[in-house]
Amino acid sequence: MASQFGWQHWFVGFAIASVAQTSCTHWAAQRYYGDAVEVARRPLGAPRMLDHTETTASTGELRVYRPLGRVGVEASAGTGQVDTHRERYCAQRVEITMQRPVNTVHDVAGRPMDVIASLGLMAAGATSLLIHGAQTADYEELKAFHDQHFSDPFFSGTEPQPPGNGAVFAGVALIAAGAVWGLASLLVLPTGPQPPLAVSKDRFTLQRNVASTGCSPEGGVAPEAGRSPAAQKLEELKRLRDQGLLTEEEYERKRRAAVEGL
Repeated sequence: MASQFGWQHWFVGFAIASVAQTSCTHWAAQRYYGDAVEVARRPLGAPRMLDHTETTASTGELRVYRPLGRVGVEASAGTGQVDTHRERYCAQRVEITMQRPVNTVHDVAGRPMDVIASLGLMAAGATSLLIHGAQTADYEELKAFHDQHFSDPFFSGTEPQPPGNGAVFAGVALIAAGAVWGLASLLVLPTGPQPPLAVSKDRFTLQRNVASTGCSPEGGVAPEAGRSPAAQKLEELKRLRDQGLLTEEEYERKRRAAVEGL
């Protein structure tokens, strides 16, 4: 039975070791990003007129405002009223390329897990030795009782067997392995010198609407160079119909008017 306990602690120790093996002390790369700056801008499509609505409502001492779809709350002494402000502005959808510096440094990682695994191995080994000591004490007690009553003809007990040495071997090996692991993590690992600082650049893109002056006063797209206003008008009517902003009858009526104006 004692030998079985010893092998159980072997398995416990190696389970701890295998789990912590993935976190052995090593150099881990950490990235630090600087401020991003714009390096390129590309328009997407033509400028368009967009609507912007801002509503302010106040009731008692509570004021709710909704600028550009965001909701906020602020204290106010207003007396219940609702103000709505609408405006149209010319905007261009653009794709902006941003660039930011990246500094990659290497720091020591995994050492806490190594220390925990080392202490776990040594604790498993110490537990194995304590179990063996308790079993040895039980054996000696039973052996003394057996020797005392062995000459009694009415005593039918069998002679107890001494505990095996498996728990001792396992305990010593686990303590030694834990100590070696901990010392290696503290004194030897990580292997090799610290990698030097690496400086690189990271690029990413984002899209947003920016103010533009390429829209016509009527709200459409300004005529492009080399194209007649009428052709531009026909194209704009088709776009409005495709978007469902004009019915088929309205589209045909306006299209005929534009064609007659050619």
